[in-house]
Amino acid sequence: MLKSLPAFVRWQDEGEKHWRAGDYAWMAERVGGRRVLEVGCGTGYGTLALATRGLSLLVLEPQGDCIAVSEARLRD
Repeated sequence: MLKSLPAFVRWQDEGEKHWRAGDYAWMAERVGGRRVLEVGCGTGYGTLALATRGLSLLVLEPQGDCIAVSEARLRD
């Protein structure tokens, strides 16, 4: 069913599912160092997990909708 949805909606749905399952927190705990280059942040769930850990981030994302949602998620 999700494959028929626009990419942005799928990314949002999948990101929320993984966030609730703790997958992003698990990933963030395994990142060594203090600085991260994130290429393609999607809707920002992984970015939030990394920022919550206090890491310094440089995020690249070509999709304007994803940037807007990610920025809002980080502000909240």
